[in-house]
Amino acid sequence: MNEQRRDGLFSTAMAQFHRAADLIELDETHRALLSQPKNEIIVNFPVLMDDGSYEVFRGYRIQHNDTLGPYKGGVRYHPAVNLDGVKALAAWMTWKTALCDVPFGGGMGGVACDPNTLSTDELARITRRFTYALGNNIGPEIDIPAPDMGTNAQVMVWMMDTFAAASADSSSAFEAAGFAASAVRIPAAAVMAAAASSSAAAASAAAAASAAA
Repeated sequence: MNEQRRDGLFSTAMAQFHRAADLIELDETHRALLSQPKNEIIVNFPVLMDDGSYEVFRGYRIQHNDTLGPYKGGVRYHPAVNLDGVKALAAWMTWKTALCDVPFGGGMGGVACDPNTLSTDELARITRRFTYALGNNIGPEIDIPAPDMGTNAQVMVWMMDTFAAASADSSSAFEAAGFAASAVRIPAAAVMAAAASSSAAAASAAAAASAAA
């Protein structure tokens, strides 16, 4: 499967960003740093199904930018979850947290599966295996998952329980990862300015399209 389509959601998100970057005359260094996620995590993990068979699922966690604080974003369970989509959603979360002036960065994740066809036990096993596979890449000082399409509070409880159990023997590793400084930090003002201009650009485009119709 080609997960990086030229006409995908991430291309749309980046077209919006570059339009905003042009409007605020954002320098090339910050433009380049905000044009791609900081981390793209893809995990493939086997899960025991209720009928005794094993199925391999693919999960994603995209960490776009953490200038304003730990990454934050949803965990989506849906058959259409793919790299292109979660990259776009992670970038948009960066703009949203900046516009709201909250101390979080942008992230997004998910698993390609259909929760409507899975039992509660299967959902629990998928969630626990996914969380374990993400390992030290998530945590309260690093990346904070949240419910999204196909997930709910129960899924978050499974994630938290698995994270707590896995980190009990490696708390120092999580702490070190959480407080590690980035080699290059993007000024918060640049993130917020780009976010504001991106929002304005999108609103102008929508208004123009409406007028043309």
